[in-house]
Amino acid sequence: MVERLTSFFMHRTIKRVLALLVFVGAIVLLRHLASLLIFYLIFSRGFGFLAERLARVTPLGEKAWVLVLLVVLLGAAGGGIYAGVHRSLPALVQLKETAHERVEAIKESDLYKLIEAQHIDLDKYGEQVRKVSHSLVKSAKSTGKALLHLVLGLILAVLFLLERKEVDETLAQVPRESFLGYLFAFFGYLSEAVLLTIKVQVIVAAVNAVITLPILLVLRLDHIPTLMLMVFVFGLVPVVGNFLSGVVLSVLSYLKMGWLGVGIFLASTVVLHKVESYYLNPRLTAKHVKLPSLFLIASLIVWEHLVGIAGIFISFPALYVTLRIRDHFRSEPAPPTTAEPAEVTAR
Repeated sequence: MVERLTSFFMHRTIKRVLALLVFVGAIVLLRHLASLLIFYLIFSRGFGFLAERLARVTPLGEKAWVLVLLVVLLGAAGGGIYAGVHRSLPALVQLKETAHERVEAIKESDLYKLIEAQHIDLDKYGEQVRKVSHSLVKSAKSTGKALLHLVLGLILAVLFLLERKEVDETLAQVPRESFLGYLFAFFGYLSEAVLLTIKVQVIVAAVNAVITLPILLVLRLDHIPTLMLMVFVFGLVPVVGNFLSGVVLSVLSYLKMGWLGVGIFLASTVVLHKVESYYLNPRLTAKHVKLPSLFLIASLIVWEHLVGIAGIFISFPALYVTLRIRDHFRSEPAPPTTAEPAEVTAR
């Protein structure tokens, strides 16, 4: 019985199916750790690339440069935090000292007197206030979770780069056609898909910034370099980023040129969204996913319909991983066939 079960689970098709089920199940169960994976891949590839290049032109090795880059990053982050606290602390102290005067000024304002004269019951708005407070707390928790994942991703990336040789040797001992071999390969394809998605989005954000520059120059808005940086940073977020930058620029355009500026930026935001989603992204991803653009756009529409905005993120990685798994299975040698005994005819 044990031998039959062992033979059953050792069959190639069974191992493939089990590995696929475990892979998909792990993605579903660990989907909340997606930001951790993204930060880990960014730090590991970024630090690894820089350390390798610097080690070629300096006496220091890659591991030493990884530690140097880590110190530089931590120093820059610490300096930024110190500068922010140093500047904001006096403002908070001043706000605390003048809180009583500000409250009295609000009570003396015309709006407060109008509300008081109308005998408006402010208690009935308590539910809305509680909802807003709940949303703020939820946003704070999400931000804290993202920061935690950033720190954990940095730690894991540094540990991997310091022990890359040992990790590669351990993975090399896993048979390619084993259950673990399949799993490691699938997660490797997922990592490649995430990195390619980030690369494509950086290109899209740069294109969005370049397209927006002539509009900023025509409207003669102030602080154009800062606005360009804002458009690029927001452009790193698919779909939503364009609308966020569009809202900010629309407000600035209204202050500069009135409703004409608002109309220009609303139109440009819609155009950028369509260009990004249905032309630029499919054209860039077609280099890595060997499918006609029609299939790429169709996949984008289907995923966006199924899961909403998150489908913009999922469409390309899902296609890429699926095709890489298919190629992985096709590249495996055919299983040996049992030779049939030759027929012996006696006459």
